[in-house]
Amino acid sequence: MLEQGDAGRLVSESMGLPEKEALELAKIAELDGFIGNRAVLWRKAGAEMENFVLVADALSAIMAVDPKAPLYKGKPGREEDAGRRCFLYPRHMLLLCLERIRQAAPQWIIGDAYGISQSSVSRYCEYVESVLVKILPTGDNLADRM
Repeated sequence: MLEQGDAGRLVSESMGLPEKEALELAKIAELDGFIGNRAVLWRKAGAEMENFVLVADALSAIMAVDPKAPLYKGKPGREEDAGRRCFLYPRHMLLLCLERIRQAAPQWIIGDAYGISQSSVSRYCEYVESVLVKILPTGDNLADRM
């Protein structure tokens, strides 16, 4: 029988990585699976896949050059900046933000599902929403526009 914490150890051993990195990779794979499934993407974020991909690409392009954007692994030109990198990529931050808007769930619940803190959920949603207001035709109701 598995005990608490055994899942991380098993993933870590099978991938040959430290436990934290193995769990982050498993979470990224799970989130990418949500994004790749039309029904799940609609249920979680209320977005059609084509629209989600277009907005995610625009968000990624903006985040790559915006010095105020949250740090994430692989952010171009920011490798030397101080600060802890989030393992979520812009597409995951967009999914997180849309899921929070659609489901109106408390930030700590969303954070637990994504493996990040409540304060990170707040920070990412604030940034993503500010970008969505700029790139979408109107910023009045983000969930409906997606």
